[in-house]
Amino acid sequence: MKTNKNIVQDVLFFGCMGAILFVAIIDLFHLLAFKGMNLFPFASTNAASQLWLVARFLQTIAILFWSLSLQKKIARAIIGHNGTFT
Repeated sequence: MKTNKNIVQDVLFFGCMGAILFVAIIDLFHLLAFKGMNLFPFASTNAASQLWLVARFLQTIAILFWSLSLQKKIARAIIGHNGTFT
């Protein structure tokens, strides 16, 4: 049986994995957006660079959010549920 703690951990994990999947899709568009590929009408070095920047920004936000939630989980494990150090 799943507890609320396990459900929250699953939501954080799948949320982070969803963000990383989205970053991978943007990276694919980044690769296809170069001028010589001729797949998009807006293909240029500028468009490819902008897609790369968007992907790195979203990746940074996802990793930062995940690490902050992980830090709270570690702090709770060290301090314990009743407020004393374990």
